[in-house]
Amino acid sequence: MNNFFKHRLGLHFKEMTRYLKYVFNDFFVIALMFFIGALGLVYSNFLKEVVGGLWWEKVVIILVLVIALQICGMATLIKQPDKVFIAPKEYEFGSYLKSSFYYSLTLAFLFEALVVFILMPFVSISLHWNGIQIIELFCLILILKWLILKNNWANFYLDFPKSIFEKVIVNLIIPAIVLIVTLYVNLSVGIALALFFSILLQLALNRLANLLDWKYLIDNEERRMANIYRFFSLFQDVPEVKPKVKRRRWASPLLKSVKTIHNNTFTKLYLLTFIRDGEISSLYFRLIIIGFLVIVFVKNNVLSLCIYDLFIYLVGFQLIPFYKIFDDNVFVHIYPISEKTRMDNFRIVVRTMLSIEILVLTIGMLISGTSIQFIGFALIVGLFEIYCLTGPYLKSKFEN
Repeated sequence: MNNFFKHRLGLHFKEMTRYLKYVFNDFFVIALMFFIGALGLVYSNFLKEVVGGLWWEKVVIILVLVIALQICGMATLIKQPDKVFIAPKEYEFGSYLKSSFYYSLTLAFLFEALVVFILMPFVSISLHWNGIQIIELFCLILILKWLILKNNWANFYLDFPKSIFEKVIVNLIIPAIVLIVTLYVNLSVGIALALFFSILLQLALNRLANLLDWKYLIDNEERRMANIYRFFSLFQDVPEVKPKVKRRRWASPLLKSVKTIHNNTFTKLYLLTFIRDGEISSLYFRLIIIGFLVIVFVKNNVLSLCIYDLFIYLVGFQLIPFYKIFDDNVFVHIYPISEKTRMDNFRIVVRTMLSIEILVLTIGMLISGTSIQFIGFALIVGLFEIYCLTGPYLKSKFEN
């Protein structure tokens, strides 16, 4: 079973590598550099205002650590056919889960190390802790993560009582209690309490039979992989991601405002699809919200201007391929509408979406205190970007 997990892990790495080359393209790397730089500047300015000893500082540390503990669940790499082909070796499956547990634990430890490293300056200033105490805090976080992953493992068996209440207790309440004791009482007491809960869970796990809950096991892994595939789908078409269409009742007035006439056919069709398609609309709103928040917290005029123009470009670059969304629909090709009219309709929709983004980002610049001169210049550059993206770039990309 150990060799089987290694084989499955190798296939998983190969699949992830195939998608990652699309994720870390030139545009995303540049955007990531700007985003990390902006966050670093905001965090640096924030640390200068931290004085230590304030009531909210410990609350922030607890919230950040509890949220970080919810990320990186147990990866089993189980697939749907396994419940048939591996069922005869179910009693030997413990070694497979053990390998997957240590793999998941390694990924979780790396992530938690990154979180503690980022949080270290804030903890040092607000709690006046030295390096040894921060290392002890990291060890405490690792114990809590071990506890959460062990609970995930226990849920894979039929005789373990699975419920939302049980997950809330182990994933949220226990880590919160341990961290409250750690920060408000004593660090050593917090570590001892975490070890106590871990020992109790291990004793409960030792009493479980070897009967697996295959449905839960497969559903859990499919949910985990669906989240990964949804992220990859922002950069590349992913066959595993099925489009979700939802009616947005709040958008009905907007759709009714578009006149149902011959020349507006694709305007309404693109707008309707954009609103109801969960992938493209969620990507659009996420990028706008992230851009707005970054601009609000950045106090540097030049950096705000760069981020402003960067996010307009990013959203526009993601919307342009939406032009071809109907190409696989044979009925669309029999519409008595010219390609020029279709492109003009699409141009109207994209310009409307990007104009809304400009409005939101401009409000962010006003909130951050950016000077009027920079805001005016940003508007000019933003409008020029919209013209270039929906004019020459769109035409050169899709004209026959």
